[in-house]
Amino acid sequence: MALRRRGWHVAFLDSNPDLDPGEAAGERVESLDAAADVVILATPVDVAVTMLASCRAPLITSVCSVMAPLRAAGDDRFVAGHPLAGSANRGIEFAAADLFRDATWFIDRDNDLVREIIDACGAHAELVEAGEHDRAVALTSHLPQILSTALARVFQPPEPALTGTTDHWEEATGEISPEKKFSALSAGERPGVPGRTWKKTQAAVT
Repeated sequence: MALRRRGWHVAFLDSNPDLDPGEAAGERVESLDAAADVVILATPVDVAVTMLASCRAPLITSVCSVMAPLRAAGDDRFVAGHPLAGSANRGIEFAAADLFRDATWFIDRDNDLVREIIDACGAHAELVEAGEHDRAVALTSHLPQILSTALARVFQPPEPALTGTTDHWEEATGEISPEKKFSALSAGERPGVPGRTWKKTQAAVT
């Protein structure tokens, strides 16, 4: 929405045929083959990896919460990105022009057009190595989310949509569960997290 207000032509692709983008986009496209100067992947990470493999745009960037899996799947046309901003709502229908205002927007390589997008959204670009970013986010964001979920399940009656296996989390939220996300990020490394701590945490939340 912020881009449209600054004169950008914004098109979107979504599997929901009834989705109304409101003011966030001016056109709907049916595939990633549509002509575009830049494609922004704003999906769960596993979906973004799949889309990245088939996208033929001259420039591709992302706004996912992790970078390394996308960096591994991308080529020189791709800039992994992660703006530190968001809301409790999901989807283009909840777009807000001021969502990224004054936010830090991490990118793993420099690109003038991506910086122009970030500036147009009112955010500030900061370069970071993809693996370093993911290790930091795993400890400062994903791990606290896992712990808070575990504590909520211990001290409060569980919400029906979030009980059971991590697959139920994915059905309820449309994204990879925090348990799986942290496990994937930390496999073989677990920076600062002893293996026995991770196992106890995993047992508490599954």
